[in-house]
Amino acid sequence: MSAVKRKSPSNPTADGLPPKKSNMDDVPPSAASVAALNVDGEPITCLHDVSYPEGYVAPKTSATVHENPKPPAKEFAFSLDPFQSEEFGSHFGREDCRGTRVIYTSPIKALSNQKYREFKEEFFEVGLMTGDVTIEPNASCLVMRMEIWRSMQYKGTEILREVAWIIFDEVHYMRDHERGVVWEESIVMSPKNVRFVFLSATVPNAKEFADWVAKHARALLR
Repeated sequence: MSAVKRKSPSNPTADGLPPKKSNMDDVPPSAASVAALNVDGEPITCLHDVSYPEGYVAPKTSATVHENPKPPAKEFAFSLDPFQSEEFGSHFGREDCRGTRVIYTSPIKALSNQKYREFKEEFFEVGLMTGDVTIEPNASCLVMRMEIWRSMQYKGTEILREVAWIIFDEVHYMRDHERGVVWEESIVMSPKNVRFVFLSATVPNAKEFADWVAKHARALLR
């Protein structure tokens, strides 16, 4: 993946964290126009809220951090939206994750089976673990129900050492009074340095949720 230029402010704070947003209504039109451009003079089309864990220290970057000589496993025939390019750059451009497996979790068995079929059509190494069925448990990408993933963490299986990414689909299930604890425990007990991807279209308090994960899982959330 080619280098992705981060849309950093021209005057970052001393601790490396982005400054608080200013009220653009108080900025003269000419200054507002300049503030809406990044370092290359390109318009900024997306802004990110970032939740930092307590005591977070930004890693030192180098010229090779965002370089990825390997071709992507999936290429699309269309250009990514700016917010997608920004997210991919912030996630895949870092080298602090050493695992080799991806865990995809879902709340229900039917969704796990559906995602397994979809992934299997696109990729080679895809496994499925639902409790009733186990297919290719040594695959680099494992699709499973959330309860299966929590059980694996309780048992301390060898797979935990190999996990690089955990994808939580329908993460709004965390608000469920009966099953929400499964998501809470799975996030808190996740291996150190694992990367999270949370998917949902119905999380009303996304920033509050991100702050909670940053606090309890010691992870940086964008």
